[in-house]
Amino acid sequence: MKQLIIVLLLIIFSSRSRQAPNTVQLAETTLETESKINTEQEPPQEITNISIFEEGGKYGLIDYNGQIISLPQWDEIWDFSENMAVVESNGKFGFVSTEGNIISSDWDEAWNFNEGLALVEQNGKYGFINKNGEVIVDIIWDNAWDFNEGFAPVELNGLYGFVDHTGEILQELIWDDVWNFVNGRALVLSNGKYGFIGTTGEVISEPTWDAAWDFDNNVALVQKNDFFGLIDINGNIVVEPEWDMVWDFIPGYAVVEQNGLHGILDLNGNVLHEPTIEDFWETLQNIDLAFD
Repeated sequence: MKQLIIVLLLIIFSSRSRQAPNTVQLAETTLETESKINTEQEPPQEITNISIFEEGGKYGLIDYNGQIISLPQWDEIWDFSENMAVVESNGKFGFVSTEGNIISSDWDEAWNFNEGLALVEQNGKYGFINKNGEVIVDIIWDNAWDFNEGFAPVELNGLYGFVDHTGEILQELIWDDVWNFVNGRALVLSNGKYGFIGTTGEVISEPTWDAAWDFDNNVALVQKNDFFGLIDINGNIVVEPEWDMVWDFIPGYAVVEQNGLHGILDLNGNVLHEPTIEDFWETLQNIDLAFD
């Protein structure tokens, strides 16, 4: 009966995701675009049969059958990610599993698990632990960010690079800034210029661009001297950076803008429709005709 009363008195809280802080600066440009790391965007809330409840000013976990999973002992509990939730008590952070097991609860800060590892902070340094609470990536970094595609950006003494799931460094930390891997390529910054590297650390596109964005449809938008173009996954220029703007909404084609007029190119750089169309959506319709 007591469990039923607790269920009826549950305080269900809104989604409270806890992700790694996003302090990496974006490429400076007036182009409206999403963050290349996108850590400020909350992930979909993980669906479990467990809810947060409050009792005596402390928070606990309970399942839909009224079974208490974790006693109300926490000052804060965040949403589950990979079956683990960040918890905080007396200014220290840790994790509790969907089975109620407490994992590693003495960190100065902790963030959601991602790709099997969680970012933690101790004494101003960052590293990663696994779901057993074991340190996998040493707590030595001045900054670190969530894993994506097997690698996490890290920073030490003002230089940036990547670590893998075992804590191994992907080559040396030589970059002024880095962004998460997307589609097997990571954006890097050196001496104010942007380029791309691959998953073995090889340079795919030398850092010569004034700005660049993540790969999509196997091409990436790049900017040089206020003009835009596209490069392919191997770093080859497929649309010369000579346009006021370039879009690649449909694989194999690009919409380009010049002096307020729009045209169509293929990804061999061939002009399929000269930039004579004022209306952007009419340009997209012409791409549809190109498919016919």
